[in-house]
Amino acid sequence: TLLGKHPLHTTTHDLLALRLEIDATPLQRGKLLDQAATNFQKTAPEMRVQFGAWLNQLREFDRTLQALPAAEALKRKDYFMVHLDALAALNRWADLLKLLESSQTPLEAAYTWAFRARCHSKLNNQSLADLAWRDALRAAEGNPEQLQWLAIYAEKCDQPDTARKALRLLISRLENPRNVFRELTRLTERFGTTIELRDLLAEMVRRWPREPALQNDFAYLNLLLNTELAASCQTAETLSNQFPESLPFGTTFALALYRQKDFTGALRVYANRAIEWPRALPSQRAVYAAVLAANGHTDEARRLRQDLRLEQLRAEEDDLLAAIR
Repeated sequence: TLLGKHPLHTTTHDLLALRLEIDATPLQRGKLLDQAATNFQKTAPEMRVQFGAWLNQLREFDRTLQALPAAEALKRKDYFMVHLDALAALNRWADLLKLLESSQTPLEAAYTWAFRARCHSKLNNQSLADLAWRDALRAAEGNPEQLQWLAIYAEKCDQPDTARKALRLLISRLENPRNVFRELTRLTERFGTTIELRDLLAEMVRRWPREPALQNDFAYLNLLLNTELAASCQTAETLSNQFPESLPFGTTFALALYRQKDFTGALRVYANRAIEWPRALPSQRAVYAAVLAANGHTDEARRLRQDLRLEQLRAEEDDLLAAIR
């Protein structure tokens, strides 16, 4: 094709041209791929890796294993990763594990242990998987880049506790861990309890005491848990007065008044506000519904509650709506 013959063409262009040719002549797919495999065997390692990754994208995993065989993959990290991806896609977990247990594995220990953990899980060896995740954490402990990768990979493998532990270790290695705390907050919101999330927010407030959003979230969670009411109510009132247009701050203040059984005052927080409730967060709608119910507006509260799914709410938020369930 013209694309493949252009003087400035790269491997990417060659593979794109090959893909277009395969799409145009699907009956020739096998022949075209065989010829490409022969051609790429003679190219530089970087081009062979790109070809292997491209074959994986086409779901030609067996061809990938032929293009980058195990004997060669064990000598280069980039070959090895593409080879592993193909084995995983084929669900050849026992073969993959055997490869990872080789003394020649060209990977750092943290990656090797993490991949071994996944293999053990797929092979229903959960106790061995747990040990491998622990070893992965230990191996990555002093390396921020590996810890960041391990947190992402562990979450993808449905191992949120390992992901959170990796982020905890990463926090201790960074001068400014704010982004890591943000990621840890997301994981805790998704997998943790309200108490765990509240304790994490308490830690963040101690680190960044002047951030209103953190103060508000910490107060809100304490109010949900019905604890530290005096301090949380004071924080909620102060922030609501400082930011009268803020729905998040107003929600926390309304919940504070609700906890104090000042239901009329809680409803007054929402007065003269143009709020598009369908676009509000589920937690904000839950608090408003609870306030409406407490003021006798049961039908309106129930209509608001009908649009909320249980999985959108924390247990404590759902408890606020017990009277209208």
